[in-house]
Parts: sequence; C-alpha cells; structure tokens
Amino acid sequence: MTVLAMFVVMAVSSTFPAISAFVWTMFWLCVLARTVAGISKPVNYHAIEMTEDGFHFYRYEGSSESARWDEIRDIRFSRSYEDFSKSNQTEWLIDTADGRHITVLVEFMHRKRFGRALARHVPGFLVAPARAGIASRKTGLWQCYAPAGGQK
Repeated sequence: MTVLAMFVVMAVSSTFPAISAFVWTMFWLCVLARTVAGISKPVNYHAIEMTEDGFHFYRYEGSSESARWDEIRDIRFSRSYEDFSKSNQTEWLIDTADGRHITVLVEFMHRKRFGRALARHVPGFLVAPARAGIASRKTGLWQCYAPAGGQK
C-alpha cells in the first residue's frame, strides 16, 4: 500500500510541481503516523481489558483469561531473557483463590497501566517491588503481593 501511495505522490508531484513539497511532506507524515501506530500495538497478545471488577486478557492464539480483582491471591512480576529474540520478556504471574495460575504478558505500553490497576484494586499489592521490576533491565522475579497480616 505504501509503495502504491508513493507512486501516486510521484505522479502528483510531477504533474503539479507547485505543490510537490506539500504532497511529499504529507506522504512522509502519513508513513510516520502508520509506523508509530504499528509500534504501539502489542506483539504477544491481542488486548487486555481492565474494569472496576477485574481484567480480561486475550492472547493472539485465541485463548483468554480473566479474573476478578478480589480473587487474586498472589502477584509476581517476572522478567526473563528470550534468547531467540535477544530481548527481555516481561509478564505478571497471578494466582487466584480458585487455584488458577494466570500469566499476563503486558508489553511496555500497558505495563504501568496494569500495575496501577493492580495497585488501585488489589489490597496487599506492593508498589515498590513492582516499580523495581518494571524499571530493571535484569532478569528476575519480584514478589508484589503481601496479604493483610503478612501471611500467605
């Protein structure tokens, strides 16, 4: 599509030289806007929805997971090294009251937003270790939940 648009811009520029600079500027702004929009889309999941009641996480392969905020019993933030992609993989590891283990892949554009939602809705969520895990570039596991009374 971009190649076709470039040919149209070239044709318009040669036919109307007076507006050539404007047409090329608009073309490159559109290319930049499409690039930025593509970068902001998650790669590992389709969407994550956060509501007052809980979250719903949709993976690309079609499966999904959801949990209510009040059924969360443990939260860990994990950063692991993916050898084949030469990048760190980050995810929230969540255990629920009914024994489910939910791995929520949250990429950079939603990581802080999901952490803020956990802090707002889950009593016992520890902000300091979550921030440390998000800010770190090292691999590791950060415990981000301490139930009332300090007992699990």
